[in-house]
Amino acid sequence: MTEITYTYDMGDDWLHRIVVEKTAPPLPGISYPQFLGGERRCPPEDCGGVPGYCEFLGNVGSKQSRKRKAALDWYGGPYDPADIDEDRIVANLNRIAT
Repeated sequence: MTEITYTYDMGDDWLHRIVVEKTAPPLPGISYPQFLGGERRCPPEDCGGVPGYCEFLGNVGSKQSRKRKAALDWYGGPYDPADIDEDRIVANLNRIAT
């Protein structure tokens, strides 16, 4: 097993770990890289690390419309932490696929 770690948003220091579970020779007629799956959307840039992200999620899910509106205005639109926007990921990978 191979692991790759990288830092997302240097200021907030989000560390991501990618685990390569297996590799295989490329199959003919298949473009690579391929998206195989994922979970949860990354935290917004400059949200304040783990404490700031927890506060942001609380505000986005708040029943108090003022807190929710302020959080979504700061983010710049709707935010669903469970939606990883798979269509966009696949489209971006297809642009670089060989």
